[in-house]
Amino acid sequence: LLAIVILSVFICMIIVYLYYDSIFYHFQNIRWNEEYPVVPGLANIEDRFGFNSNYLLLSALFSLRFLFGEPIFGLQSLLMALMMCWVLINIFRSQYNIRYIILFLFFPVILFLDSYMLSNSNTDIIPLLCSFYFIVKTGLKPTWIIKQPLLACLLPVSLVTFKLSAVILCLMCLIVLANLIKEKKFRPLVFIFTSASLIIILWCIRNIIITGYLVYPIYSIDLFSFDWKMPYGTVMLQKEHVYQWAKIVYDIFYIEKIAVAIQTRKIYLYVITHAFNFVMYIFALITPFVLILFK
Repeated sequence: LLAIVILSVFICMIIVYLYYDSIFYHFQNIRWNEEYPVVPGLANIEDRFGFNSNYLLLSALFSLRFLFGEPIFGLQSLLMALMMCWVLINIFRSQYNIRYIILFLFFPVILFLDSYMLSNSNTDIIPLLCSFYFIVKTGLKPTWIIKQPLLACLLPVSLVTFKLSAVILCLMCLIVLANLIKEKKFRPLVFIFTSASLIIILWCIRNIIITGYLVYPIYSIDLFSFDWKMPYGTVMLQKEHVYQWAKIVYDIFYIEKIAVAIQTRKIYLYVITHAFNFVMYIFALITPFVLILFK
């Protein structure tokens, strides 16, 4: 079974899809990271370099270009295979517990919907997989965030440097920190707080060097006036683009479009994909509660 899991992920990995963001700025940003240290004002060349995702830094480190002559984006495939193996091992250890079997059934859906992310550079897939792991583990064993406070705090904080939208998971850190204060465990509290602060501070410093802003594209936090600072208008337009794109992706009224497509028998692949994505969002919300019920 483990061999089948690894083989399925490998097949998804070798089928390369042409992804919009990969072509237009991921590959270029990774190449810059491979060849040069942090470059002041780099985002003036391509404004999306200013997003400064740590995924692109890791991809530069592990692209294996020196072996194959071209980059191999295997980090997300490795993470996907490890997560599937983790679930399988727990299925066997728990004597085929129904909760883990339900959990394992999610992975074929993820492979179907997000296989294009496994074979190409993508800043969404690692935060998505790690968030899925975090939510599911909390649903299965709610006390783990108390027993493993370091992982429970540093994982969400690190994900913020991959994708800013992952900041919502950092709310779980408040539970951990409150428990450490309650139990008067000040040494681990100081260590966790210092480590988390260091991760964010170093990321913000790199943001400042690349864009001139503390967090790009949040132009309202305007603290610096370097000569390489990005133009205000460019940052404002990028923030508006991010906002409008999020409205399209998470618009609940897309259900109406799906219904119209079914009625007119014009069911395109993008309609099916959005329908599956909407279902996955609902599953992500209810999964912890379903797993707790089967506990």
